[in-house]
Amino acid sequence: MKKLQNKLAALERQAKNRARRLAAMTDQERARHERWHAQRPVGSSASRIAIKLERSRAEEAAMALGAPRENSSREDPEYCALVNEIAVLKELLRQAQVKAETVEMADQFSEVFG
Repeated sequence: MKKLQNKLAALERQAKNRARRLAAMTDQERARHERWHAQRPVGSSASRIAIKLERSRAEEAAMALGAPRENSSREDPEYCALVNEIAVLKELLRQAQVKAETVEMADQFSEVFG
């Protein structure tokens, strides 16, 4: 009974330490921690090997199709500039659509009421 109580107390201490460590992490450290855990799934050896094989096949397919890797494209300054430009153009498009709807409503109003 004493051994079980010691084990449970140790597990509780570890959980508290883990929670304290996670709370003290910066956003970058936390993201790296989450990626680390995502790369090491829980399960049998066979299931982990299957997941790893599937991931490598997906990466090979992406490379064969010429798709950029996730990490490289997000850190590329040209990519970031294009993403920002796309956001600006989408906002301009939205504003133009709102203006066109307003003009269309005004035309309909003048047709109805002269």
